Amino acid sequence: MGWLALETGEGLLLIDPLVEDWSWLDGRVEATGGCAGVVRTIHWHERSVAAAVDRYTARVWARPAPAGLDAGPLDEPVANPGRLPGGVIGHWLTAGDELALWLPDQQALVFGDAMIRERDGTLRRCPDTWLDLDHRSPDQLRSDLRALLHLQPRHVVVSHGPVVVGDGPAAFERAVTFDATA
Repeated sequence: MGWLALETGEGLLLIDPLVEDWSWLDGRVEATGGCAGVVRTIHWHERSVAAAVDRYTARVWARPAPAGLDAGPLDEPVANPGRLPGGVIGHWLTAGDELALWLPDQQALVFGDAMIRERDGTLRRCPDTWLDLDHRSPDQLRSDLRALLHLQPRHVVVSHGPVVVGDGPAAFERAVTFDATA
């Protein structure tokens, strides 16, 4: 599982942090002028969010958890679309609480669970069984993802799977329009 530390003019923005090396992160936070905040892309990506908030006295941006599910507290609910620190824009996905993040300076889309990469780097939608966990509809997810095609991302960054840089537009369009989610 992956996470991001994005350097912005407001400091380091942590996206779904899953910190193993706090000393490295402390150095990056100091070098970038502080922590701009923490973004949780989906409610179960609590990971190191609470520890980062405590350590850096940071605010959290997220969507409220769906009814009946307990998630960590959030200081800043994200609108749809919603501006976050560093010019990042959050887009709501499906009936659950996932945020896709558009990083305009990097021309990148970031996903918590909606998009994954296979071992060979192929980008695809998450399995439909993942959607069942949150009572989300595969048709709604496809619709939400198609609505992001106009962004033409140069990069698509996912939490699950290898890092692949630069294949964005073609890979994203194939993944969004291809129906199989084995």
